[in-house]
This record gives sequence, structure tokens and C-alpha cells, in this order.
Amino acid sequence: MCQIPYEVQIQSALYRFIPDSHSFNDCTDKPELANFSKFMDNSELAIYYGNEELYINGSVVIVEDLKSDDRLMFYGELKKLILKTWLPTRFPVVILDFCKAMMDVNSLVYKYWTQNVLEEDRQCPENGVRYRLEPFFTKLEWDSFVNMEGRYKVVCNPIHEARN
Repeated sequence: MCQIPYEVQIQSALYRFIPDSHSFNDCTDKPELANFSKFMDNSELAIYYGNEELYINGSVVIVEDLKSDDRLMFYGELKKLILKTWLPTRFPVVILDFCKAMMDVNSLVYKYWTQNVLEEDRQCPENGVRYRLEPFFTKLEWDSFVNMEGRYKVVCNPIHEARN
């Protein structure tokens, strides 16, 4: 049997998320899920899109009845619009302990959130805590081997587990 050497090249493409909206929107189709408006007050948060970057400035306040030793989890899911229906993709994100992820310099939570929070405000979420942000720009882009063309949305729900 003869083997023919060959080279396989796999190429990725760079995709950039360009938002339609500059705010958090509650899920109207699933009222039983916790929504961001019930979790935090973001009325002092400014989010703008320009020059292919998101500009974020301001502050948010936790309004959920959280105590410092409660566990806060997040479940996030990327959905794709196909034939006027938002369908799940293979890209769920689960953060089992948000406080721990906030303090881990290697986590995505730290990269996209904590590093932009003023140092004196870096603490675990609890009712009344205000997170003031240093103004920052970010590009929401990633390399993917999967075709990511089309319209997407991120659905993210906080899950609060009281520890008594």
C-alpha cells in the first residue's frame, strides 16, 4: 500500500460582534428567568459603538437581594437568528462562581469586567454595591473555525443561590 503525504491547512476567520442595541434588554419570552434589570441598575452606564469598538463608561449598582457570601452564577448562551427564530448554538457559557471569576486574572470575567472596575470597588457582588468603571474601549471579536456569519444575540441570566 502506498501512502501519499499531504498537508491539511485549517484556517480560521476573524469575526466582530457589532451590536444593534447599546443596552441590556430583558428576555420578554421567558419572564420566569432573572433579568438584568432585576439584578442591577445600569441607568448610569453609558455604552456606545463607534470606530468598530464599544465604549463603556459609568457605573452599575447591584439591586438583587445578594449577600456577600451568597453564590452568584451566570448562564450565557449565544443564539443565532435563523428564519426569524432565535436558535441556540453550541456556545454556552457557565460561570459557577462569579465572585471567584472576578478575582481570577486569567478569567474572561476579569478581562472584560473586573480589570475595568476601579480598584477600590473590586468586591464580590452584594445588594447596594456600586461598580464604577474606568472608561474603556473594547472590540468584541474572535477567531473561529466555524462560520459565524449572520445575526446573533447573547442571552445571559444571573442565578442567585443563597448560602445560609
